[in-house]
Amino acid sequence: MKADWISILSQEDGDYYIAKTPKNQVTITKTVKERRKFKRNLTVVTPSQKFYEIYSEEQILDIIDNLDIEREIPRQYNYLDGGAEFWDKYAQRLEQDRAPNLVRRTMELLDDNSKFLDRQLGPFARVNVIDVGVGNAIPTQNLLRHLLEAGKLNRYVAIDISQDMLNIARRNIDAWFNNAPTHPAIRVEDYVADISSESFRFATAPDSNSALDSENGDATVNLVLLLGGTLSNFRNPERVLEVIRKSMGRKDFFIYTVKLDSPATRQHFDFRARQDRGAELPRQDQSNELPPQYKFIVDLLGISEEYYDVEMDWDERERARYLQIRLKRALTISFKFPSKVSVDLNKNDAVVVWRAQHKSDREIEDMLITNGFKLLLSAQSADQEYMLVMANRRRKV
Repeated sequence: MKADWISILSQEDGDYYIAKTPKNQVTITKTVKERRKFKRNLTVVTPSQKFYEIYSEEQILDIIDNLDIEREIPRQYNYLDGGAEFWDKYAQRLEQDRAPNLVRRTMELLDDNSKFLDRQLGPFARVNVIDVGVGNAIPTQNLLRHLLEAGKLNRYVAIDISQDMLNIARRNIDAWFNNAPTHPAIRVEDYVADISSESFRFATAPDSNSALDSENGDATVNLVLLLGGTLSNFRNPERVLEVIRKSMGRKDFFIYTVKLDSPATRQHFDFRARQDRGAELPRQDQSNELPPQYKFIVDLLGISEEYYDVEMDWDERERARYLQIRLKRALTISFKFPSKVSVDLNKNDAVVVWRAQHKSDREIEDMLITNGFKLLLSAQSADQEYMLVMANRRRKV
C-alpha cells in the first residue's frame, strides 16, 4: 500500500478502515473514475442465439467456469451442431492424406494386431463394440468389417457428446455396411454422453442374450474403443480413464490409440490436412486464422477474429502442443444464463482452444496401470510415433 494511503488508515476495536478525510475522499473519487474509464474501454461481446440453442444449461455453466477460471474452452464442445461437420471433413482429409497421421496409423495398428485381438476374443461367441468418442467412425471401419466377416459382431454402440457427431457416424456405417436398410448388417445404437464425467455402464451391462454359458464359448464380451488420441485432449485424462474403467465389465477389453511424444511430433500440427503438403502443418507456418473445427465455438461466443491473434506452439512445462487465441483487447463476454453473468478477459490473456498432452510409451502404460488397467498388448507403428494399447480391468488380488 502506498504511503499516502497508509497515513489515512484509522483503527477501531482492532479493525482498520479508511478514514473519511477530505484527502481520502478525493483519492477514492479519482480511483473510481479511473476504474469507470477502464470499464468503458472493455469491449462487450455476447454469444449468439445459436449458442443457447446448441448447449444445455449445464454445458453453458461449464463453459463459463472454464473460461473464467482456466482460460480454456473445453475441447468437446466443438463437436456439436456445425462443429461436427467441420470435424468430419477434417477426419476424412486425414484418411485420404498420403502423409502419416493419427487416423491412418490407428487403422493400420488395428489391422496389424488383428491376430492378437482374435486370440483374445476367441473364447467369446459374440462381441459388442462400444465406440467411445466415436467421431465419424472412420478409424473403426476395418475392425467392424473384420468382426462381421468372422461372424462375431453383435452390437455396435456409438457414444459421443454430440448427437450431430453420432448422426454422422450412423450415416457412415449405413453407407459402408447396410445396403439393405430392412436387414442391416450392423444395427447402430447411439447414446449422448460426456465421457469426462458420465458413466456408460448402461451400454456395457449384460443383456438377456449375453447370460449364456461362458465355458462353452457362448458369452458376449464388450470391446471398448477410444481411438484417435482423444484422451490427450482432456485437461484431466485420469478422470476419463476412471469413467471408462468403471463402465467396463470384468471381462471386457479396452483399446486406446495415441500419438507418442517425440521431437517430430512436438514440432508439428495436423490442424489442416492438405494433399500438397501432407497432414502436418509446421509450427513456423503461423496463421491468424483458426481452423474451422476450433473456430466454431469461438464464433458462437461472439469473439470476432479482429480481437485476437492465433498461437500454436509447444509448452515445455506441460509437455503439450497447444492452440490458443491471445486477445488484442480486453473483452467482457456477457451471458444471459442463468441470469446475466459475465466473464472478463484482459488484453493479452490467452484462451486455450486445443491441447494435446505428450506422453512416451512408458508413460502411457504407467497411466493405464495406475488407473486400474491390466496391459495385454502394447504395439507401435513402424515409425514409433503412434501406439496402440489393449487392456482390461485389473482385478484386485
